[in-house]
Amino acid sequence: MDSDAPQQCVSSDDTKAEEARLRRVRADPVLDKICRNEARQLPFEAIVDPSIDPTTLPVVPYYKRRIVFQHWPAWPNPEELKIPLAFEGPKGKEAANGWPLWGASLYSFYEYIVRKEGVELSAMGTATRMAAWAKEIGGAYPDWARREIEAAMHEPDPEKVPVYDVNKLLLTAEADREPATDEERKFVKSRLANPKLEAPMRMLPRTLIVHDPWNLLSI
Repeated sequence: MDSDAPQQCVSSDDTKAEEARLRRVRADPVLDKICRNEARQLPFEAIVDPSIDPTTLPVVPYYKRRIVFQHWPAWPNPEELKIPLAFEGPKGKEAANGWPLWGASLYSFYEYIVRKEGVELSAMGTATRMAAWAKEIGGAYPDWARREIEAAMHEPDPEKVPVYDVNKLLLTAEADREPATDEERKFVKSRLANPKLEAPMRMLPRTLIVHDPWNLLSI
């Protein structure tokens, strides 16, 4: 160990203060739900990376997910902030199976920051859900989120996509094939050649072993 390296000292008071803060966070049901949901989100650093081009719809190899690159404007009065959790508060457009986080495209998903009790977390919401939340706390068209709300109003409704008929898929694929003709045939029974080589009896085995566990053969 390098003796010249700076040593970081943590006092017992700092440790107790940190433990007390964590206890307050775990005791808060709102923060507890955010923490559980935050584990399914992408890291904040990956979302705000300036080197990422949003128009290319990049994929994060480690998480195997699309990146949420839209950011919902911050509420100007954070002391009065009502946190729009994924399963609480105003509802937006939902998927056919009832899943609340639905969007028509990647532009319909927003990342926002939640601050409470000294904790800053990254959460995710959809355009219609965030617009409903913004209208609830700021009126019909709050100035701080006017552009985002107008975009959410023009978002199409979710549609249920049925499972494609496999039979129809096969018929469509076969329709692209041309019917065979006599000139194109590669296999004609009348042109099969008979075997010309005859094996002498001395070359045949004396005992013939037949594997017939179900007794299907008869002699």
